[in-house]
Amino acid sequence: MPARFLPLFVVISFMLGCSSEEAASTAAPAAETHSHADKEAHSHADKASAAPAATEEQQAEPAATAEAEGKEAPAAAAPTATALVPDAEGVVRVEATDMMRFNTERIEVEGTKVKLELKHVGKIAKEAMGHNLVVLKPGTDSAAWSAKAASHKDNGYIPAGDAEMLAHTKLLGGGESDLIEFELPGPGEYPFLCSFPGHSTLMKGVLVVK
Repeated sequence: MPARFLPLFVVISFMLGCSSEEAASTAAPAAETHSHADKEAHSHADKASAAPAATEEQQAEPAATAEAEGKEAPAAAAPTATALVPDAEGVVRVEATDMMRFNTERIEVEGTKVKLELKHVGKIAKEAMGHNLVVLKPGTDSAAWSAKAASHKDNGYIPAGDAEMLAHTKLLGGGESDLIEFELPGPGEYPFLCSFPGHSTLMKGVLVVK
């Protein structure tokens, strides 16, 4: 290269080098800015995806608690295994619930004269959840007798004058009660049940006369 062009070449090279350094220095902050923005975007996305899971767990806890409480509800309790006996007033007090249960499956009395009170402690009307207590002769087929009684709706599901029936209360709705007095033929085990259609499967027991 001729000597007279050498200074010009040096100047042009210097200018090109400066331009490259400026471009590189400008690109670096831009790259860092994009990198920082990407990290923030990922962070927000992670937080957003985690939030619903926490909410679902929080919602599940009350539901589990409610379910656990539901299992312990007194209304679902089975009849007591202890025999029901007359109280200080000489009355056997039987309760019936909206869960189609008597509070006992066994009644024990001394002597053949019995005072018995049935109380419907539920809230449902007798048209939908009526209860009574019917005492039958020993050896009576309770299932067959209940099927027969189901056709006597107009008389509270009580077949009037039935030879196998010894005593019965009225058909009761929620909050109602009935007290009856009757005498049984002698010592023995007398089946009792609720004659409202479909109830005798659960609402039944034995009255033991000693």
